[in-house]
Amino acid sequence: DIYQAGLTMYRMCVGSDEFKRQVDTFRELDGRLGHTFIQAVQAGDFPARNAFPAHIHNKVKNVITKCMSPDPDDRYMSAIEVVNDLSFVDESYFPWQYSIDDGVQKWEKNTSSNGKKCIEWHPDFSSVSYTISAGQVKKASSKYTKDRLT
Repeated sequence: DIYQAGLTMYRMCVGSDEFKRQVDTFRELDGRLGHTFIQAVQAGDFPARNAFPAHIHNKVKNVITKCMSPDPDDRYMSAIEVVNDLSFVDESYFPWQYSIDDGVQKWEKNTSSNGKKCIEWHPDFSSVSYTISAGQVKKASSKYTKDRLT
């Protein structure tokens, strides 16, 4: 169903570890998911709609959130409606690859000249952007380099 499709996309976006962490907050002492979990799902409090990583496009978040609406009448009526709304996401967004290492979030995108554009967001809220040429030469870019992002 549409809710389950949204939940699957949500888990793909936040990752299994974050999803499991959220589920585990509802576990009873015996390990089962109890009444509070059911209430949270019905109220739209599970999964946490504000837990999407920073790199997930708002249009993608909106589609997923609509799929998981507690009220079935507010959800998409068919999978084709979901796909159609996802098709409105700017295609230039998708080539970016996201990774995280030691708290540094990194986005990389291949360029037409076989190099890469890179943006890093550090735990101290500073950011660095640079390009890497096909010959592996790194060149700093000031466009997204900031001492502190707010």
